[in-house]
Amino acid sequence: MKLFLFYGRIVAVSLVLTVVVVAQNPIPPTKHPVEEVSPDKAEKSWRKKMAEEGRFKKSEPLLMAGDPRFQKMLLVALAPPNQIEQKLKLWPAWSEMSEERRERMTREIENFRNRINKVALKKADEAGIMLTEAQKPEFVRRYWEQRSKVELAVRQEVEGRLKTAMGQEMATLKQQFTKP
Repeated sequence: MKLFLFYGRIVAVSLVLTVVVVAQNPIPPTKHPVEEVSPDKAEKSWRKKMAEEGRFKKSEPLLMAGDPRFQKMLLVALAPPNQIEQKLKLWPAWSEMSEERRERMTREIENFRNRINKVALKKADEAGIMLTEAQKPEFVRRYWEQRSKVELAVRQEVEGRLKTAMGQEMATLKQQFTKP
C-alpha cells in the first residue's frame, strides 16, 4: 500500500510539473501552408490522374442528346459561327447577363461546339465514313439530329416502362405498409 502511494505521488508530481512547464512555455501553433484547391480543380486533377493511370475511363453520356436542355445548346452550337450571337440573343437570360458572363457563355458554347464536333467525327471515323472538309459540318448536324431522335424515343420508352414498373412496386409497398 505504501508503495502504491509512493508511485501515486510521483505521478501526481510529474503531472503538476508538466502542467507548469507547458503553462510557462506554451507550444506555438504550427503554421502549415495549406494550399486551397477548389473542388472543381481537385476533382479534375483526380480524374486526370486516374485517366493517366488507366484506371478511369470516361464514358460517353447516355441519353444526353434527348435532353431538352441539350437540344437548346445544340441549336446554338450547330449554327454557323457568325450566327451564334444572334441565336443567343433569343434566349431570355442572355439580356440579363453581365458582359463578363456573356463572354464566358460564348467560350463555353465554343467548347461545347468543339466537343460535339469531335464526338460526331469520331463516330464517322469508327464507322469508316470518309468525309471531306465541306461534308463535315453537314455530317455533324445530321449525326446529332439522328442521335437526338433515337435518344428521345428511347427516353420515352424507358419512362413508360419505369412508370409501369414503379406503379406495381408502389402497389406492393402500399400493401405491405398499410395497417390492416
